[in-house]
Amino acid sequence: RLAPCPAVQRVASGTSPSSTTWDRDASLVNLRRMASISDLLCGNADPPPVKRILDATTGSKLTEELIDATLLLNRDALTRLDDTAFEKGVRVVLRRDYAKAVKAANKVAVISGGGSGHEPAHAGFVGEGLLTGAVCGDVFASPSAKAVLAAIVACSSPKAGCLLVVKNYTGDRLNFGIAAELAASRHGIPVETVYVADDVAL
Repeated sequence: RLAPCPAVQRVASGTSPSSTTWDRDASLVNLRRMASISDLLCGNADPPPVKRILDATTGSKLTEELIDATLLLNRDALTRLDDTAFEKGVRVVLRRDYAKAVKAANKVAVISGGGSGHEPAHAGFVGEGLLTGAVCGDVFASPSAKAVLAAIVACSSPKAGCLLVVKNYTGDRLNFGIAAELAASRHGIPVETVYVADDVAL
């Protein structure tokens, strides 16, 4: 049975020498948390009560708050479709510079997505040299064809088109496939689809 590291115990108890090169109070708080986690993992403490994450009361609201938290931490690199789209369940995370660097530059947009709940997929793969956009469904639920279509239209040019990276999951294959057909028939955007391995959440 493991015990907390003695060095952690000394600093957490305040017996470690002070230093002017680091924030002692913040470090003590973090070390106390580490010691508490160590006690919990070793069975030396009762587990904390389950708390509601942020203010979410439904799976859809939780998904939106997870996405907004990701955007808040990466505000210089990521953006999303507007609030109206979010309210309609269209949750699309995009490169902040997608309009200039991809759509206006007539480059192929690369889009993927799937159910939320196993972050950093899928928004965590959006960025330069990676995905142009990620379509996020509810927790462990595929995004709708409407959401995928919105992502394709938002960041793809009719000249260059779009590549969809789809996981081998029934809902994803169905909804991304429908969206690809609608993008071509209604908006004139050429779309190619590549199917990859199964969703690891399964």
